[in-house]
Amino acid sequence: MTSQEDVRAVRDAIACYEKATGATMNIEKSIALAVGTWDTACEMMGIPYSEEIKILGVRIRKTAKQSALASWMRLASLVRTQARGAYSRDLNVAQRITYNRFIQGVTGRKDQISGGCSLC
Repeated sequence: MTSQEDVRAVRDAIACYEKATGATMNIEKSIALAVGTWDTACEMMGIPYSEEIKILGVRIRKTAKQSALASWMRLASLVRTQARGAYSRDLNVAQRITYNRFIQGVTGRKDQISGGCSLC
């Protein structure tokens, strides 16, 4: 949507849907996301604007780059946390070297994971 006319068209479509189905939109559970250059000064049916929304676990922000970073940083953090637990209890020295090289390739980070050896 790029204008107030678009907002009116969406409002009319929602009203038509509500009338046909008997369902109503719960404004209190709704969040608007201003994508790209959308002006947040435009009133959106009383729905508050947010910097981020989450749909099916995927974080969406104003730009594609921000969305990707928000989603992947959280996922990478979760994977890193799980991997550290497995790393510290189940890997022998050769496996730890391979693991450290893999993590460096994926993350681009040169720092060692806790307990890593200096050969990596």
